[in-house]
Amino acid sequence: MKSTIRGLIRKAAYYFPDALPVECRLPDNSRVSPRGQQVYGLLIDASPSMDEPDYPPSRFAAAKEAAVRFLEQSAEQNPTSLVGVVFYAAMPHVRCHPLPVKQNLDRLRDAVQAGEISAATNTGEGLLTAGEEVLSQGSVISPAIILLTDGHANVGPDPVPVSAQLKRLGIRIDIVGIGGSPADVNEPELRQMASVVNGQLRYWFIRDSISLVRRFEALALGKIN
Repeated sequence: MKSTIRGLIRKAAYYFPDALPVECRLPDNSRVSPRGQQVYGLLIDASPSMDEPDYPPSRFAAAKEAAVRFLEQSAEQNPTSLVGVVFYAAMPHVRCHPLPVKQNLDRLRDAVQAGEISAATNTGEGLLTAGEEVLSQGSVISPAIILLTDGHANVGPDPVPVSAQLKRLGIRIDIVGIGGSPADVNEPELRQMASVVNGQLRYWFIRDSISLVRRFEALALGKIN
């Protein structure tokens, strides 16, 4: 089923960037609902620039710390939610498929810590992989991708139409940008990719490691301000 979802989204993103074709839809046994099973895909940029030390000891280490705090807070506040972990550089790597967070907290922590820096920034493929991961879980789901990146995709499919198709399939996309400044992360592109829910753009630029952890704790609690 995952390969089918990936193929449909990819085809739509490439050839129908402004409209969702009838063949690109949820699997027949899946339905998106705010009351459905909450499924999160943590999607973390593992490109070389994430090794920069401006979020001590590095952007990548700060990203991992924030992701672990999301897991821990989710285990306390929403223990039955499913969380998966995907890193991406030249290609995405699924470190853990979505699992019930409280029962599998140690396994999910280990998955976050297993992420490694690699060449290039293929945000489009990362989104496709995270999308197929969250859409393949359960029959009635409330899926979301939380993307942490320092921006500037440089290989693979354009992430803007990919994100548009994922949002049309009912996936909420929360995006957290980190780096030297909003301009450094190609913020206009990230804003275009993020979901808007009840008039609130779900994109945040975070300037330091402490605030990054707090943002991910807030996301686990369902807070967006």
